Amino acid sequence: LKARLQAALTVGADIRYRGVHKPRTTVTNLRSAEQEPSVISTYLETEAKAGRIAGPFCSAPPGTVVSPVGLVAKKPVGSGFRMIHHLSYPRRPNAIQGDSINQHVDDTSYKLTTVSRAADKIRSMGRRTWLLKIDVKAAFRCVPVRRQDWPLLGIYWQDKWWFEKSERLHSHQVTVTPVLVAATRIRTT
Repeated sequence: LKARLQAALTVGADIRYRGVHKPRTTVTNLRSAEQEPSVISTYLETEAKAGRIAGPFCSAPPGTVVSPVGLVAKKPVGSGFRMIHHLSYPRRPNAIQGDSINQHVDDTSYKLTTVSRAADKIRSMGRRTWLLKIDVKAAFRCVPVRRQDWPLLGIYWQDKWWFEKSERLHSHQVTVTPVLVAATRIRTT
């Protein structure tokens, strides 16, 4: 596990795709994306500026596998949308355009520490321990993907191509919200 974490931080995470690489350069995006195109465009531009998405490209780079994008409403209702990248497309195993990316990704789940375990650690450090808690908005987008997997995460939007460069962790892969907890003992002289 230690070696996998070090590799993920230095060269990017292996998305664990184990299928045959079948390029697909265009798809029909989900209806929700076409209903709010400015949301998708703004999201792609913002993520590209943050370095989490590569693009836009005027032509599909070699080996691109495009999957559709769409939008789902954020909770609470009325607080906007979030983009989804439908890596389970196409759903049928022998579809004309090839198998989905998700069909060929080894199922790996990650378990983050629980709040009670963090509290136990803080208690064990004793008095004069300081606690720092940060809830990072893009915490689930901070795992870099290794460069050779980028073409598997293709997006086709308004006659341009993009690649996801950071992994999306989904709720079934983690057990707590993205919270970074750090504690340190203050020395007294």
